[in-house]
Amino acid sequence: SALKADAGSARYVVDTMPSNFPYIGLIFRAFPKVKVLTCQRHLLDNCLYAYFQRYQHANTYSYNLQDTAAFFADYHQMISHWNSLFGDRILTQTYEDLVIHPVDTAKKIFKFCDLDFKEEWAPTHLTDKEIGRWHAYTDELAPLIEWLEQQ
Repeated sequence: SALKADAGSARYVVDTMPSNFPYIGLIFRAFPKVKVLTCQRHLLDNCLYAYFQRYQHANTYSYNLQDTAAFFADYHQMISHWNSLFGDRILTQTYEDLVIHPVDTAKKIFKFCDLDFKEEWAPTHLTDKEIGRWHAYTDELAPLIEWLEQQ
């Protein structure tokens, strides 16, 4: 399989593709020992971040703010569903906690993965400049905010 080819003899595999969330149930059935870590953030910050990325070959939902919001709303709904079925195999952390409390959050993640934690492994490169960034774009985001409130 492509996963085996990419992973080689690695003990752990990290896949950061947000479009894989619909397949979590299938992944759990195929790989009984797999655990899933999700990182969530404020919906409007997430939409804005994805929109500004301008991906070239994937994540085409991010080309339009309403499509981006719909994608992440679906993501949250589906993760909630997977949590109801496989809660002990899924850990959800917020981006905000990871940035503001990197050591404590990293400890939780390592514990969830049954790994020993070393203080120097905590992420130190994250900044809080992306947290609440959407507030700088309230006028531009007004139609999106209105659309979200109607959902």
